[in-house]
Amino acid sequence: MKKLSTLILVIAMLAFIGNNTFCQTKLEVEGGLKVSNSTTNQEGVIRWNPITQDFEGYNGENWVSFTKTSTTWGVTETPQYQATENQKLIASDGSMSDNFGISVALYGDVAVIGAPYDALSGTDRGSAYIFERSAGVWNETGQLTASVGIDLDRFGVKVAIEGDVIVVGANPSSLAGDGGKAYVFKKPPSGWTSMTETAILTASDRANGDRFGSSLGISGDVILVGAYYDDLVILDEGSAYLFEKPPTGWISMTETAKLTASTNNSQDYFGVSVAIDGDVAIIGEFDDDLSGLNEGSAYIFEKPSGGWITMNETYKLTASDGSNNDLFGGAVDISGDVVIISAYQDNLSGTQEGSAYIFEKPSGGWTNMTETAKLTASDAANSNRMGISVAIYDDIAIAGAYQDNLTGTFRGSAYVFEKPSTGWKTMTESAKLIASDGADSDYFGISLDVYDHLILVGAYSDDLATSDEGSAYIFQK
Repeated sequence: MKKLSTLILVIAMLAFIGNNTFCQTKLEVEGGLKVSNSTTNQEGVIRWNPITQDFEGYNGENWVSFTKTSTTWGVTETPQYQATENQKLIASDGSMSDNFGISVALYGDVAVIGAPYDALSGTDRGSAYIFERSAGVWNETGQLTASVGIDLDRFGVKVAIEGDVIVVGANPSSLAGDGGKAYVFKKPPSGWTSMTETAILTASDRANGDRFGSSLGISGDVILVGAYYDDLVILDEGSAYLFEKPPTGWISMTETAKLTASTNNSQDYFGVSVAIDGDVAIIGEFDDDLSGLNEGSAYIFEKPSGGWITMNETYKLTASDGSNNDLFGGAVDISGDVVIISAYQDNLSGTQEGSAYIFEKPSGGWTNMTETAKLTASDAANSNRMGISVAIYDDIAIAGAYQDNLTGTFRGSAYVFEKPSTGWKTMTESAKLIASDGADSDYFGISLDVYDHLILVGAYSDDLATSDEGSAYIFQK
């Protein structure tokens, strides 16, 4: 975040904010200052945000809260560090069993949310929705669909976004007779809107049931797609495919390179999770048998000096305390030199409480290694499965616990871990996120993403007007 330090302006705002309490705040400003209700992102502008119930100042890159401390997420916080959402997002045309929120992605002021069981004009064809933030409020601005919708396609099972490019995975049922696709959407000059794809990505060797498109990553001009049911030599070893944008822009194409593990075995499910940042890709293999059954592992791939090629891993990451059925590698993410990997069936003091592991790139470069730190929930409970989803951005890591009961059954939660000033260490959360209207079997936390000081969490079984329509929640710091 850009730091403003040249001129310090102390603003004593004596304002009644909803509950008739006074607020005294400070904003550091460089250059001019303008108090306005404008939605324009202009440096020095101050505004009132009705959603967050807060005064904010624009520092040239972000809207910064005057009143919230650096430890506060959402609009309320209890002594147990539980925070509820700033805003709830739902589809304008949601219907029964759409499962809106089963996948989410966040970049800047744009959120993408998948609804893979949206029937459209058939059965489970799927769609994805775009929400954009303006003046602090998130609104639906478009719906993404495949130009040739196919029943049971499950378009939207996974989504990813970076810059002006969105990628949507379609992981069809084997009954659809398709190995899967990834759809690329390029933002039109006039802005995001309802549209069909710019290009379709497929595997050159695809086969029915590969589940290509079930995991996605994007970084710059590279898209990474997992196919964790790919049969190489034996059943369900799994693979991942890299696609590099051609000089003329994204077009329908097959892969630039195929990534596989050097020691794959039957039903290891390499590619169940993928992520990429710059020249480093991380790929999970959650059923890898190490010293125990289904302990799991993850693989680092570094781009060769000559460019991406079909290759095996550079290094392998494992948990120092791995054990049977941990499913380490079930979810992965990477931000710079830091990787987060979940083990959502990790037995701590009970059964399947779940955990996540932080790996930091050593000074000498990536190598075969175990974790730098382990992340767990302070209130871990049986079958919470914390780590079913993970994400990391700079110094903020998050992990979903979609089966956290809270005061009911499977309502779900998400845990925020913020890097201490001394560096990542084995720790419990700094905040816990929950839905203000959470209900049984919502499965809040099934998906999540973080970007800067925003977190997006999906609750794909949230019952709205009908059952399992699904929703997503925005938390702002």
